[in-house]
Parts: sequence; C-alpha cells; structure tokens
Amino acid sequence: MNLIYKRCRECIVYLGDNLDGSAPSLTEPPPVLRFEPYERPSHDYQKKDNYKPGVYEVFSFFHELGIMDCLNDQSAFESSLQTLKSGSEHDQVQFRSHLFEALRRFMHAPFTPWWTRIWVVQEVTVPRYVVVAYGTISTPWRTFAVAAKSYHYHSNRCCKGAIQRLPPDQQKVINDSFNKISSIDRLRYSQRNHNADANSIGLLDLLTQFRDRKASDPRDKVYALLSMTHTPEGRAPLTPDYSLSEKKVFLHATLESIYTTKSLSVFSTELGRKFRSDLPSWVPDWGAPGGHTYTARAAAIGLYNASLDKATPTTVVLAKDSALRLKATRLMTVDALGEVMLGDDVAFSRTTLIQWLSLWHVASSAGGRSPGETLPERFGITICAGIIHSTDAGVRRVQSYDIRTFESWAKYSRLSPYHGWDTEEASDNDEIQNQERYVRLWKQFMWLWPQDPVSYTRDTGDGNTTYYPSGLNSRDLERKKWVYQFLPIFTANDVACNALLDYRHRRISFEDVPWKNMYFEVRARLEHVYGPDIDVGVEARKHLISDIDNSISVGTLSRRLIIGGDYAALGPAGTCVGDEVFLLSGGKTPFVLRRHEDQGETDPGPRYEIIGDCYVQEWMDGDAERLASCDWMDITLS
Repeated sequence: MNLIYKRCRECIVYLGDNLDGSAPSLTEPPPVLRFEPYERPSHDYQKKDNYKPGVYEVFSFFHELGIMDCLNDQSAFESSLQTLKSGSEHDQVQFRSHLFEALRRFMHAPFTPWWTRIWVVQEVTVPRYVVVAYGTISTPWRTFAVAAKSYHYHSNRCCKGAIQRLPPDQQKVINDSFNKISSIDRLRYSQRNHNADANSIGLLDLLTQFRDRKASDPRDKVYALLSMTHTPEGRAPLTPDYSLSEKKVFLHATLESIYTTKSLSVFSTELGRKFRSDLPSWVPDWGAPGGHTYTARAAAIGLYNASLDKATPTTVVLAKDSALRLKATRLMTVDALGEVMLGDDVAFSRTTLIQWLSLWHVASSAGGRSPGETLPERFGITICAGIIHSTDAGVRRVQSYDIRTFESWAKYSRLSPYHGWDTEEASDNDEIQNQERYVRLWKQFMWLWPQDPVSYTRDTGDGNTTYYPSGLNSRDLERKKWVYQFLPIFTANDVACNALLDYRHRRISFEDVPWKNMYFEVRARLEHVYGPDIDVGVEARKHLISDIDNSISVGTLSRRLIIGGDYAALGPAGTCVGDEVFLLSGGKTPFVLRRHEDQGETDPGPRYEIIGDCYVQEWMDGDAERLASCDWMDITLS
C-alpha cells in the first residue's frame, strides 16, 4: 500500500457522512474551496430556528484560520462574535458552543472514527496530494495543516488571551484537534523529506505517537507503521508476519526499537499500562492506549545520556525465555515514597507537592545539594525532571540561568508549595502569562544564548571566532524562524539585519551569519527597552513561570517522589519501598527495578522486573570516569 500511495496522483480521505450519525443529506452546501474570506454561509439551513453548525461550519472554521492574521478575527472567538448576525449575545455564545461540539464530533469517534484507526495514517501521510472529504464537502489536507500552524503560532503569542477566555472544555477540544492534525502533518513532512537524516522517523517514534490508534488485530498496531519507518543502514527492516503471536510481535517491535535507537528509551514508555499479562515487564503492550503526557515526556528522553553506552545486540541480549540480559549498576534502594500525582488540577497538584516537599525536608539525604543551590531550585529541577517544556519554544534541558527562575516560581506560581496560593502574590500569575512582544523576544534571546556566548565561540576557519548560539543548530528549522522575529527591532543598516535577510534568501550560509554582531545588536535593542543596567533575562524570568508550571505538570503526572540513600528522585507511580534504582548499560536514564525471588538456572546474575524510568538529578549526564569506577554486574530483566 505504501508504494501505491506514493505513486497515486491524488488520495481522497473520506471521513464520514454526517456528524449526528443520521443518514447523509442529498443536498449539501457548496465545497469549502469556494469560501470567500470572512463570509458566512447563507444556505437555507441557517434560516431555521433549530439550526446548529455542522460539517460546513467546521470546514469553514479551518479555512478561516488559515487565511486570517489573528485569531481574534475568527468568528469562533469572543472578540469577533459581533460579526455573527445572530442578533444577541446569548445566540452568539450558543453558536460558538454548537460549533465546538461539531468540531469535537468531527475529530472524535464514534462520530468520525477515522481519527482512531491505525491503518489510515499512511493514506494521509504518504501521498503527495491529499483531499479530505466529509459528506459532499471536501478540501485539500493543506487547509487543515495551515490552520493548525496558524493556531499554534497565534495561540502562543498575540492571541493567547482569546484561547484562555474560552471555557475549559472548548479549550480542550480545540487544542486536541490541532495537536492531532499537527502530529500527522509532521509525519507527512518527514515522508516527503525521507532522504534527510534529521527528519527520519524510527519505529519507536511512530509507536509512541500513534499508540492511541486502534486496529482489529493488535498486531497491526505495529505492522501498519512499518512502511513509514526509517531503518538504519545495516539493519534488516521488520516485515509483517501474521504467523507470529501478538506477544512475539510486540517483543520484536520492542527489540527493534532498542537496536535502532541504540538505547533503552523504549523503557520510558508506559510499561505499566497493559491489557495482557503474558508480556515480559520490559515489553510495552502496544495494543494499550498511551497518553499525551507520556508522549511529551518520551520526547525529552533523548536530552539525557546517563550511561554513555549504546544498546546493541551484543550488550542487550535476548534469552530463550524472552528475558533480556545486560549490565547494570545499583544507585540506591527506595526507603520512602511520596504520594502519586494523580491529576493536573492546580489545587490538588499543589497539595501533592506540599507532601513531597515535607518528605524532602524529613529525609536527611535530600538535604545534600551542590554548592550554590537553593532548596526551591533543587526541588523545582527535580519535579520537572530537569526539562523545560515551553508552550512556544519546544523542549530543552534546565540551564544555569534557570536557577533564579525557580526562585521566582517558588514565590509566584500557583503550583508552588512555598506559600499560600490564595495570596496576593499568586494573583500576579495572571499578569505573568500575558507576555508582551519584547518579553517574548527576551525569552527567545535566552534560548539562543542560554549562557555567556564567549564560552561558545567557534573557529570559523580563518583564525576568527564567532558568537555561535549554543541553543541553535543548523538543522533546527523551528528555531531558525525565531531569528527572523528579531528583524523588526533592527534598522535597515544593521549588519545583523542585512545578514539575516541574506540568509533568509539563501545568499549566505548558516555558518556565515555574523552571530557576534547579531548578539550585541539584539541585546543592545532589548536593553534599550528595559534599561542599560538590566541583567540578561531578569525581566523575562517571571514570564518563564508558566513554562515551569507546564514542565512540572508533564514531569510529575502519574509519578511520585522517591527517597533513598543520598538521593531524592522522581519515579514511576508503581514504585514500592524496597525497589532498587539502577543505571543500565545503554539507558538514557536510571530505572526502578524490582527483584525477583526466583532466578533462572542460566541467569548470569540476579533477575528483576522493570517498573519504569527514573529521574535522579546527579545521574542524568554520564561521566566516563565516574561510570568506570561503578560496580557493574550482569542482570536479567524478565
């Protein structure tokens, strides 16, 4: 099918007939392609008193988002509801409520089951040209893709308030809808550029991304994705084999994920979420659904490198009883546990964090910290797993300049366990989330140059050095766009401005951009706004609190604080007192293991089952000398 889709001139993706499940209508409004900007449909259905928005309005919603410069100009959002001709504020609110209900049905089963099926993914990601049809209405896939990009751009910047004014259920509908579209469109981009290594997608990426999709045969949760995966040179690709049992297929998919990524990152998926009991602890149940938080967490695993080793068929060996044999070193035994973080409600989450902080204070081992660290800083870094998940800037590791940000978080955030969240300080959080343009530029400036750029100079080949931004690399397409956002603050004669324009039009290469000039020019203009005595990032620090809150939500959901020996760590919800934390050869992170009383006769060492990955601040970045001095032993994972 993959070859057929690649060669077809046009693929029609048919989503369904009618959103309410009734028989399809024989008379529908004209295709969305004929829409004019800002024009509402005028067909006879809208004149009826009981008319509710349907497929036509959903297509119009996507179409309008793709051609408008601001969400506030879109008829679905509050500031432009007056453009509707419904007559009263009540009717306007009702129209929007019905529109978002139609959008929910458009994007969810049982009304539109296409979004839940696994085999249909390739029909929209592989073909060159795709048309999406619902009933008699159709539009190119590009309409949805452009709408999603427009929404994500504006909702995280100028129109953030328009989204926050929506009721929570409507926010969830629209965010979920565009996340689904964006994930598919990213895969489309990868398939169209499959020769570029930077855009290659492996089996583990697809298994994680589409884990919630369904198939009549659980084995198809793996087989439906094989034709879209990138197989590294030297490895034979997996092929569908329906003579194998579901257990064997899931096991082979897990091994393939280990060997193609050369790491144990697959163990950072939801190992504990299983619908079957015949799988080894190290094999995920790919037939069970996943979750958005786990997907976001899995995306950050590659930022760690705890063991420094690669997972290969010689270091991670499959035994005859479906067990894995590999080397490990013990870090600690779990002595105390915090409560499980069960949800993302602010008040409930804060209560759990208060309990964790109390446990942290009681445990004497948690008192040890690096020179210069404060408790809010160390505690904050741990509960966000050392990762910042920014709503508009991607994912990165915590940097040295974040230290004071955590102190601001401790004082002002509603999640913070350090003060009463109903105090006057907490109310400042509303203002903190309203980011102005220059604050956003400060934030992006800090991402491009997270530390003193003198430390990141590079030899340009002619004996000179340049202030190369450590937060940017030549293949990072999204962050390249950030650089262009600095253009409006320059004058036409600025060296950086001219260089960026030359780079945008491909007249110079990425390496030829005068980064040193740009650094000083950008900083000078931003300092002109905030004053000459300001330290880098001081004004932007409070505005990073919302990112810290988001990072803590991602890092702690279904996790718990674990205390043992000299360490305080963040581990899986299934951790029990007496479990042990190990560093495994090929692991990006440490892992929580549970000892098996029974040991196989041929086992080279003790036998364990794996509970899940673990964040231990002191062990997330491998040190060759320190690792060489560790006591490594052979173990078996069953």
